[in-house]
Amino acid sequence: RDWGAADDFLGSISVDLSTLIDQPHLSSAYRDLQDVETGAVAFEVRWRPAGDLGSDFDQKLPEEGVAPLPPGMAESSAEKRMWQLRLWMAELRTIITNVAENNGPRRKETKVLSLSAVVVRLLSGGRIISCKSGKDRTGMSVTAEQVSLLQRWHACSHAEATRLLDEMRRDGCRMENTRKNVGKRGYAFNGLQRRLLPKALRAAKDTTCGGLQS
Repeated sequence: RDWGAADDFLGSISVDLSTLIDQPHLSSAYRDLQDVETGAVAFEVRWRPAGDLGSDFDQKLPEEGVAPLPPGMAESSAEKRMWQLRLWMAELRTIITNVAENNGPRRKETKVLSLSAVVVRLLSGGRIISCKSGKDRTGMSVTAEQVSLLQRWHACSHAEATRLLDEMRRDGCRMENTRKNVGKRGYAFNGLQRRLLPKALRAAKDTTCGGLQS
C-alpha cells in the first residue's frame, strides 16, 4: 500500500497484476437477460438559490455546469413573452384611461383585476389576493384565476371552465375554508350582493348564505 504524497487525501493502492483470476459470478438467469442499452441524456435544470436572488442567474448557469438554452430558443421565448406583455399592457392602459375619462366614481371596471394578474404573471412577479375575511371575495377571485389558467395553458373550453368554476367553489377547499372560519359552509353574499358581482366572481346560488359574517 502506497499512500503517495502527504497532500493526497485518497492515496493510492499498488496491485500485482501478473496473475489474473477469472471468477464467474453471474448465474444463467442473469446471463440470459437481454442487454440493456444506455445513452446520455442532456436536459436543462434551472433553480434559484434563496440566498442568491440578486445575481445574474443566466450567467451563473455555465459556472454550475448546466448548459443554458440555445440562444435562438431563448430569444424566441423572450420575444414571445414581451409581445404578450405589450399586448396586455396596452389593453390595461386603455381600460384605465376609459375609466378615468368616461366612467363615474361608482363604476367599477373589474377587468383591471384579471389583466393585472396576467401582467404580473408574465413579469414573474409576486401577487397577493385577499379580502377582509380571506374567504368570500378571496375565494371567488382565487377560483376565477385558477379557471383562467386552465383556459390559457390547458385548452379548457368556456363551457368546461364554467362547470369547473362552480364545482371548485362548491366542493373545493374554499368552501371548507368558510366552514372553518364561521362554522358553516357557505359564502357570505346575499341576493343583492351576488347579483352586483361580475359573472366571473359570482358564486352559485346554492353556495351563498346571506346571514353569515363576512
